[in-house]
This record gives sequence, structure tokens and C-alpha cells, in this order.
Amino acid sequence: MEQKYLQIVSVIFFASMISSGCTTPASATEINKESQAAIHGNEVNQTLEVDDFYKTETIEMPGESNMIYISPHIIDVKMNEEFSLKISVNNISDLFGMPFYLVYDPKLLQFVSAKEGPFLGQDGNSTLFVFFNNTNLGSVIVCLTRLGQVKGISGSGTVMSINFKAVGISNTSIVFNKASAKKTTSKNLVPQLFPVTFRGAQININEGIAGNWLNE
Repeated sequence: MEQKYLQIVSVIFFASMISSGCTTPASATEINKESQAAIHGNEVNQTLEVDDFYKTETIEMPGESNMIYISPHIIDVKMNEEFSLKISVNNISDLFGMPFYLVYDPKLLQFVSAKEGPFLGQDGNSTLFVFFNNTNLGSVIVCLTRLGQVKGISGSGTVMSINFKAVGISNTSIVFNKASAKKTTSKNLVPQLFPVTFRGAQININEGIAGNWLNE
């Protein structure tokens, strides 16, 4: 019954994504398989271009242009503690929308909530923010986009925040998968894909006192 419900919700969710033009390719099974491999390998630095998977790039700080990243980059938390992460952009140019998957280990992390940030709607234009968490797969599917034939937003800022709860003791990662970014570069304002760098986060879960290593 639960599986059937998840399938129905997934169909409705993907229908809303397609209707808004905010789509991500590949099936959830394919995404989960490759992403879980990245998680267990603690692969948190990624360069993803249009349809590429995991081209690792070492990044000390999010100082380069066209970067989408999770902060804090490294965080220490206690067992059963809830914590918040921000997904931000740095020196982005003309960002219109960004569909992506956030993949985590459901044996160690429990999804709690997600909230849109101010970046894409800072000029007052309408935005669409929808997400769907699949606990069994350990993935949060996110669609965040501006609406209408309008230009994108440039600069730096927070696009969303997401809360998790630590439910196991170990080191783990939250990574992007099948992520893409769209910008409006053509004269008729049709969103087009452009290459950006995505950076995930490392979560260290222990029984001691929690604290953040703010490597933003």
C-alpha cells in the first residue's frame, strides 16, 4: 500500500515538474544506485555539466563563479540531533531554474523539512518550489524555478534550506545527482542548460558534543 502511494505521489510530482519545464532525466532507481555509491565514497565535490555524472573537482572554498553548493561544507552533529543546511549559489549568472536530486543515506539521516530561500524570487517575480522525499531511496527531488518569460537572477545567495535528523553514528555525505541549471540567454527568454559546479556536504555524526566546522 505504501509503495503504491509513493508511486502515485511520484507521478503527480513529475507531472507538475514537466508542466513547469523543470525536469530531471533518468529514473529514481538509476539515480539512487549511482548516488549511493558516491555517498559511501564521501564524494562531495562534483562538477556536473548538463548530463554528466560526478566529475570530481577539489574545491577549498566556493569562490568560483557559477557554483551551487551546500553549506556548511562539513558539519559535526550528535545522534538524534536535527540540523539545517543551506543550498546557495555563488557568483551565478542569469539563473532561471535548477532541478536536482539531493541524495543521502537513510540509515544515517532522516529528512525533516525543506524551505525555499529568497534568491530566485528577490525581484518579486513568481517562483515554483516543489520537492518530494523518498525515504526508501534516500533522495529528495527538488524543482526550483522562476515562472514566466522573464530573465534569470545573477549574484550570490540562498536558494533553499533543508533540515535533517541524525539517526545513526558514522560519517556520511549529502550529494547532488542529476542536477542541472538553466539560464535565459536567448532573445525569446527560453531557458537553456549551462554548466555549473555543484558541491555537496560531509556530515560527521557522533555521540559527543555537536559543533560545526564552517568551511563555507
